Amino acid sequence: MLDFKRNRLDYGELLIPPKGYTLDRGVATMFSASLDCLLSIPVALIYAQTLEGKLDHERFQLLEAIQRISKKVTVYHNVGKLHAPSRYNRLYAFLEDMLIPVDPGSAFTAFHPKLWILRYIAEDSGPIRYRVMVMSRNLTPDRNWDVGACLEGAVDAGLSTQTKPLIDFLQHLNRVSPFANAKAFLDDFAKVELQAPDSVKSFEFLPSGIPAYQTNPLTKASGKRLAVVAPFIDQTGLEAATAGIDGDAYLFSRRHELMKLPQETLARFHEIYELSELVLDGEQCLDEAAGSGNVQRQDLHAKLFVYDQQKQSSWVLGSSNATAAAMMRNVECMIRMTGPKKYFGVDRLLDDLLGPERDLAVFTLFSPTEATGEDPEAVLRDKLRALEYALQHMEINAALTQAANQATYNLVIHSDPAGIKPIDGISVSLHPLNRDKPQRLALGKPNEMLFENIKETEISQFLAFRIEAEEMVPTRFLVKVALQGLPASRFDSIYKSIVDSRDKFFEYLRFLLLDETEKEDLQQTTLTENGGGEEDMAWLSRTPIYEQLLVAASRSPKKLRRIDQLITRLCRYQEEEQTEDGDHNIVPQAFLDFWEVYRPLIPGSPGKPRAEETGA
Repeated sequence: MLDFKRNRLDYGELLIPPKGYTLDRGVATMFSASLDCLLSIPVALIYAQTLEGKLDHERFQLLEAIQRISKKVTVYHNVGKLHAPSRYNRLYAFLEDMLIPVDPGSAFTAFHPKLWILRYIAEDSGPIRYRVMVMSRNLTPDRNWDVGACLEGAVDAGLSTQTKPLIDFLQHLNRVSPFANAKAFLDDFAKVELQAPDSVKSFEFLPSGIPAYQTNPLTKASGKRLAVVAPFIDQTGLEAATAGIDGDAYLFSRRHELMKLPQETLARFHEIYELSELVLDGEQCLDEAAGSGNVQRQDLHAKLFVYDQQKQSSWVLGSSNATAAAMMRNVECMIRMTGPKKYFGVDRLLDDLLGPERDLAVFTLFSPTEATGEDPEAVLRDKLRALEYALQHMEINAALTQAANQATYNLVIHSDPAGIKPIDGISVSLHPLNRDKPQRLALGKPNEMLFENIKETEISQFLAFRIEAEEMVPTRFLVKVALQGLPASRFDSIYKSIVDSRDKFFEYLRFLLLDETEKEDLQQTTLTENGGGEEDMAWLSRTPIYEQLLVAASRSPKKLRRIDQLITRLCRYQEEEQTEDGDHNIVPQAFLDFWEVYRPLIPGSPGKPRAEETGA
């Protein structure tokens, strides 16, 4: 069941719709997320492609996907846990409304579930399908070892009890901040019969930390034997996890965490293992041998609790660590899957992780080289965590005004950290996401900051904070703020800045006409950065658009609607800008005349002439 050589889950593959289906709506919950990872998610949901490779450029392929997905997917995350990217991307603006921060209530409590619930609709008359993914992985580019479970099922006629805990969880989130079409989404989800994974006899969803589900079920679990896999551990959490265990317990974690445990906690476990240095640095070693240094260190991030009962065993996996916060304060979500011991038992887990002959060298026996006990950096980390939480909740007023040149905007940020006391050796700065030069934030008093000459295409509602402390890696995070004076034309301006030439229009058109989208179509383009021009009808001789349109009209007429939306939008821009020289319009008049033949073939189209609709 946990054979990491053969039984691997691919995040992108898990999101790809079933064959013959398209995404209708999705709700996800994360502790933390990366904007670049969020940009790549539409690649799976819209184009049915996996997520590896460079997928974070400002290409019209991603523009097309993110526009289609931004109103369909809602992502709840812990407030302040959006990762600040290394460079700005204009497409980040389309992510703003997808993201909903959740306040966990204190600096030492977390909104921590990692959950996807996706609703897919059939392209023909098939039943509505739902997919549920319970995971330990956040939506970040980390190369860590995680664990997850994926279940899928169709909407049936009758009510099901399977999904009730998740429905209660989603209703709680909807009260915190509503997501679109929640009633229909939840009503159908209540009628879903999810199919259990292979060998699973029964399963149960286990949210915790919300009304009616306050207690983490791990604190009440019992069994003959136990194996714990968790990257974050502490004395209180492990005591709670092992309280109901009659026999041997096994622990898999990270060396840094194990070194903090007192001897009496370590003594609770029959055997203790740490992730091998060969795994931690293995990818770097392979990459150095290949001549590249752009790698990340791997680490353990999976959360799994395995219980042996008298006749069967259970896995409880998902977001919960073996810590006091996870057991007693956080909002978490797990799934319990029960089945035969030969598949789910502690011995099977040990064989999978250590090898039947205990020779895999992935995990090694933990042997402390120094006295275990307190973490020397714990006090400073607690101060930083409290400061971070206070910054996330301080009053911020931000306003945009047009600059003197009438072409750009000035951003004024008023913040009031008057109640946040300065800390010796710690500095705080912030900047709008589109600017990489931060300004120092003076704690203990009101602040005013001015950022000048921001292009409309680069306006962002995200502010990037940076906390620096001596001998600590700087902390960077994003906070979304409401901007007064936000121009309504911002999204149109971004669109125009990306599709800004005839070459790009025809390349976009070609892309929309593809029968199947391949990864190469998302990562490469034949265009230069500045685009180029087309003369007269030369585009017909350079690309088989004419033939492709004939095929689309006969086999996939829905494609014509997307094309017409593109043409209508670009023609509106041309009309608004009152371009006098039609030869330099992005959509040439010759193509508009040509397109009139196809417009009546658009499903549901009244076939109005293009000239009447756009004035082009």
